[in-house]
Amino acid sequence: MHIRGELCVGAASLFSFAAVLLLVFTHIGQIKPSSVPRSIALVKIDVSAYGLGLEAATGDPTPGLYNTTEGAPLGQLLGLRQVYKWGLYSNCGYNDPGGGVCTNLTMAHRFKPAAVILGDTPGRYTVQTRELISSLPSIDDSIMTTAAYYMVLIGSILALITFLLGLIKTTLTFLVAFIFAGISSAMLIVAGALWTSIIQKTNLINSIHVVTGPSLGIRVDFDIGLWLIWAAAVCMFLSIMPYLVSCCTFRR
Repeated sequence: MHIRGELCVGAASLFSFAAVLLLVFTHIGQIKPSSVPRSIALVKIDVSAYGLGLEAATGDPTPGLYNTTEGAPLGQLLGLRQVYKWGLYSNCGYNDPGGGVCTNLTMAHRFKPAAVILGDTPGRYTVQTRELISSLPSIDDSIMTTAAYYMVLIGSILALITFLLGLIKTTLTFLVAFIFAGISSAMLIVAGALWTSIIQKTNLINSIHVVTGPSLGIRVDFDIGLWLIWAAAVCMFLSIMPYLVSCCTFRR
């Protein structure tokens, strides 16, 4: 019985620690354009082929559409980057090969794909671009990304508290850890579902074609940050039962 109890505690701690680790990586995604944060994002929008789509739609060449100056700020009509990525606290633009630049860090950073693209599009292409991406859903007035952010934040805090409580081996701490694990799991599941819904709604633009036939050249994809949230939710869910068993069988 003692061995089984230790196994339950160990399994619960392992799952909750794994969730905390996954969430740490989720939170650092896109906070700056260095190697690790750069590789972690919730959603990626590739506009590298948009120049071809714009040329096909207007029949005119598009010189100056893209900005290749490393470190040039976003949102100043200085030219598109090839790829845009969103994290929980900012979004970044990248050229490949080359570096990237990120917006200022803000809590509950909203996912505004249309506004970001238009903010970088040079003035001579703004009208055409606005018309072409009018079908790209802009959720600037939506509370979905804000709600998803705070659910991830609360779920992350509760996951950390759950792990720490599990290290204190008493019936009460296991009970509280069981409750917090359940709440954390629920928060992360809802956050993952919200972000999945938002991205699925936005990636409808992947199938849009200009009048002459070619693709518009804007592609929206899920990225690793979303899968980290889902994986953390699964880990917290798997920790619930071991914490409950530990609470019911441990005596101190």
